[in-house]
Amino acid sequence: MFCQRYASSRQHFVLRQGIVASLPNTRRWVSSSPPTTLHPDRISPGDYVDLSGLFGPTIFGINCPYRRDPRPAPYPPDAQGFFYFRPSEYPLDPGEIRFRRTSSRNPSKFKTGKDLLRPEGYPWCIKLPSIASQKSFAPIRAHLLKEELVSEAVMQRSAQVGITRPGPFQIYTLEQPFYINFGTYPSVIMVSANGKQMTRLMYMFRDNRKRADGSTVGHPYTGSAMVRLELGKPGRTTAGGPEVLLRVLKILQPVKCVIPSYDGYVVEPRAGFIQGKMMGNAFYPAGVGMRRSKENNQVMLDLIQQAEGL
Repeated sequence: MFCQRYASSRQHFVLRQGIVASLPNTRRWVSSSPPTTLHPDRISPGDYVDLSGLFGPTIFGINCPYRRDPRPAPYPPDAQGFFYFRPSEYPLDPGEIRFRRTSSRNPSKFKTGKDLLRPEGYPWCIKLPSIASQKSFAPIRAHLLKEELVSEAVMQRSAQVGITRPGPFQIYTLEQPFYINFGTYPSVIMVSANGKQMTRLMYMFRDNRKRADGSTVGHPYTGSAMVRLELGKPGRTTAGGPEVLLRVLKILQPVKCVIPSYDGYVVEPRAGFIQGKMMGNAFYPAGVGMRRSKENNQVMLDLIQQAEGL
């Protein structure tokens, strides 16, 4: 399969059989013969791919950029390895395609390799709901079904969940980690057997107090982290049900306070701690807000019951 798109008209050269690119090595767009397998136990040296410096390699006929937003970025210099399908350890989460970086094309190096990370610090991936719900992913769907990496029933269920992109993340259990940027208006999509629900988390990291001029204080911090939701102390409730809190698991991009002489009303995010606010000398955890009607909270309540072991 030959290259179908280039950033400009230049001379072309062969990277390996089935892959071509343009000279010089800037903004390369290439097509690739698809891997023979996405099963990590079946990979061969011929499935090894070098994505280093590429902007939009085409695998299975699908453009697979390293980063699309806020602007395209090339794959890092060490992006050599194997595409593979990774099942999830979380109930109902159907899994995703990842890229495993390895030191050579020897399949034995797969287990000691590391998954390619996005610039933000979490794994690069293509989520199964996106694969299942978009026409352009039909070749990958067929391949996953042929290898029996995914069942037809799981594929159909994933199609109902719909398209997923980096942010907002989808979670299938409360304890499932997801990514948050402190300087934005974060949200997460909760998924259960009863559907999906968008839950906004903007007030976790935003100071909504009014200044003297009437403006809002805003976001006091920049940076990002992997976080998770968890139940509060037994017996503590919010208007719609049990209290759900947010815990910072790992800081990815360093936290920086961008408001001079900030008083710390919104607590600076720290790995291992519950997010909250300070009122005087008292700390108040910031709970995830419930919607007014129980029907609109059904998916969150499903995840809460799952966490409670009901």
